Amino acid sequence: MNHFTKIVFIYLILVMPCRAQSDIHSNHIGVSGVPVFDVLNMFPDNQIKGGAFNINYGTMIIENLSFGMNLYYSRVSNEYKTESFDLHKERQEIKIIGISPNLRYQFRVKEKLLFYALTSVGFGNYNEKTTNLMTSEPVNYGDENESILMLKAGLGMNYFLSEKFALE
Repeated sequence: MNHFTKIVFIYLILVMPCRAQSDIHSNHIGVSGVPVFDVLNMFPDNQIKGGAFNINYGTMIIENLSFGMNLYYSRVSNEYKTESFDLHKERQEIKIIGISPNLRYQFRVKEKLLFYALTSVGFGNYNEKTTNLMTSEPVNYGDENESILMLKAGLGMNYFLSEKFALE
């Protein structure tokens, strides 16, 4: 990163005036992603990898309350031995795609800091496929494609870097 970019970034974070506040009918858009892997090495013989992504859009309907939509996509794979004494390995792939409306209530704490509580209920599609790695044959342990109900509730925080840009 060159010096000019560093100076602009520091200015945006520390100096530029902004307020952690959203007016009625203002919009917020967010994108997030998370890698998935076995951080704690709880399954040492498994090779877990993948990622989860979320896109959200919302609008303030009344003071401190916004209504929005979340779009989800997640794909995770796991290679594992079927038995501890067997050399036979299988690969399991799981995909989740979903959409859910949400309500978000905001609590302003300081000029650049805003906390919120969020609740969401939606639906999605769960797809699971297991393959024998030795023969490349599919292994079926039930339905491959199912509908799911997604429930979400939690707390979050926004730190405003400028009037219209925040880290969530």
